[in-house]
Amino acid sequence: MNSQFEKDSQFINGPFVSPLKTALKYGLYMGLGIIIFSLIMYTMSVPLDSKLYYVQYVIYIAAIWFGIKYHRDHDLGGYITYGRGLGCGTLIALIGGIIGAIYSVVLFKYIDPDLVNQIFAAQEKSMLENGQSQEQVDQAINISKKFMTPVMMGTIGVVVSLFSGFIVSLVVAFILKKEKAMFGAQ
Repeated sequence: MNSQFEKDSQFINGPFVSPLKTALKYGLYMGLGIIIFSLIMYTMSVPLDSKLYYVQYVIYIAAIWFGIKYHRDHDLGGYITYGRGLGCGTLIALIGGIIGAIYSVVLFKYIDPDLVNQIFAAQEKSMLENGQSQEQVDQAINISKKFMTPVMMGTIGVVVSLFSGFIVSLVVAFILKKEKAMFGAQ
């Protein structure tokens, strides 16, 4: 039997529904969306420094936005606290990042191992255009090569996805939060 405190808590906070199911769903959407977009760009041989790659950020932000909104509207009856939205969005980013990391390892290890060299070439071109000396460029690329193994790139991808997902979720959760009024009309 529920105590009065538990009943009051459920009235104020809503029933406890884990964000995991929604985060899995929208994290999968995020990961698959980015993979599909990446494969399209890869098959069309779009240069790695193309501005078209910014579309990945739109996919990323949209997955977090719609995931938090879905969790609020369908799982929590139209209400969500800021902290709950932040947690849900960050979890979506983590799951999407893990899926993206698995894809990244497969891409760089099995599908196109030479792609890493193309990344280095694009990085070198960009650094030289920004006025860095060939010696500085060579030094930076030699350091980068230590971190450009498929597994290391996947691991870094998960960390970057988690961090950037947290930042995006800070903003999205603020916009989408909708808390129940404690007293009076809703």
